[in-house]
Formats: sequence, C-alpha cells, structure tokens
Amino acid sequence: MHPVQYEAAYPEHQSRLTTFFRLILAIPHLVFVCLWGIAVFFVTLAAWFAILFTGSYPEGLWRFSAGWQRYVMRVHAYLYLQSDPFPPFSADGPYPVETIIERPLAQSRLTVAFRLILVIPAYVATAILNNVVELLAFLVWLMVVFTGRQPEGLHSFIGTCLRFMLRTQAYFMLLVDAYPSFAGSEVQQPGGHPLTSQ
Repeated sequence: MHPVQYEAAYPEHQSRLTTFFRLILAIPHLVFVCLWGIAVFFVTLAAWFAILFTGSYPEGLWRFSAGWQRYVMRVHAYLYLQSDPFPPFSADGPYPVETIIERPLAQSRLTVAFRLILVIPAYVATAILNNVVELLAFLVWLMVVFTGRQPEGLHSFIGTCLRFMLRTQAYFMLLVDAYPSFAGSEVQQPGGHPLTSQ
C-alpha cells in the first residue's frame, strides 16, 4: 500500500448557498495555506540537509510539514466540493476527509539528493491533472448549485486525481520515499510507523 492515502466521504446532499460562494468562503483558508506554506518551505530545505547527513527526516519537522499537507488537503477538498462543511484552521479535529501520510523511519539519501529531478515526470502529470480537476470542479459547482448534489462517480474521480497530486507533493516535500502512483485508496491505520492521519 502506498504510504500516502486520501479519501473524502461522498456527500449525499450539498448546500447550494455555500457552494455558490465557495471560492469566496475559501479565501481565509487560502491565505493561511500560503502563510503556513512559507514556514514549510524553510523546514523542507532544512530537512533536505538533515536527510542527506542522517538518512532521516527529524520527527518534529516532519510532523510540522505533514500537518500542513493534511490541512492543504482539507482546503482542497472544500474548494473542489469533495466535502461540504467549512474546514477548521488546523489539520486536527473531525472532518469528512481522511489523509494518511506514513512517516518512513529511514530515507534514501540518493533519491533525496536528486528529488528535484526525479519528481519532474510526476509534476508534469500533476499539472495536467490540476487542469482536469479545475474543469470538473466547475462542472460539479454548476450541478450542486442547481441540484444540490453531484454524481458519485465524478466525486470519486476528482478524489483519485487529488490523491495523486497529494502523493506528488508529499514526495517532493521529502515526507515519503515512495514515488507517486495511482494505486487505489486504502485508508486505514497502518502499523509499525508513526503517521499523521485525519
């Protein structure tokens, strides 16, 4: 199983009103994502050197960056209508989106050293998927505004795209060593390693 998992509970009915204003409602979260993300950038830079010298991402720094990534997925889920409730300004607490990032006990110094190069194919795929998700999210927005619901298959497909994008970001941020894949979601509590989950 891939060490990064994402799953959003399918909402049977969604609020037409909050969906109509979704982009505006998400602005405070997008600002917070950016502010927290600045700190994560410097943490990732420090972690790159730490892994090269020790073969391991310092746990406190890892949890800080993984927490940001989990929070980002809540914001994306809200923005792309994967979930309906307004998310909290944290990675903790109940929310109908589950993100699991399993912390590796040791990491490959070689792949970390060349991570910027290795991640390029996955980022190309992510860029394409991002355009697809934005188009589909607009279609979902129209459907929900007029009918109060979206097709479950469309919800699932957008979730699959977001999962791959999450895996790419986690790989780039050095949170995991596993290369991004489209393997299905099996959200559960893996044993044996510290992890973040929500």
